[in-house]
Amino acid sequence: MHQLIDIPCGGLHVCPSASAFTITAQCGTVWVTRAGDPRDHVVKTGQKVHLIGQGRVVIQALGGYARIAYTFANMPP
Repeated sequence: MHQLIDIPCGGLHVCPSASAFTITAQCGTVWVTRAGDPRDHVVKTGQKVHLIGQGRVVIQALGGYARIAYTFANMPP
C-alpha cells in the first residue's frame, strides 16, 4: 500500500502501525522518530528511510511544507 501525506510547516503526522515500511520525502524535509528506537532520521527531498519493527512513528515537517509517501511492506514473522 502506498499513501501520500501533506504536512504543513511544523505539523506532525502519526503513521499507522505497521511492522515495516518506507518513508520517502517527496517535497521538503521531515524529522522521523519511532517509539523505542534511539535513532531519529532527517529525510530530505528524494531521500528514504526504511523502518522495521513495532512502535509509533511520528513525522514532523521541518522548515516548511512537506509531502511524504509511505509504502507498507508486511514482513514474514
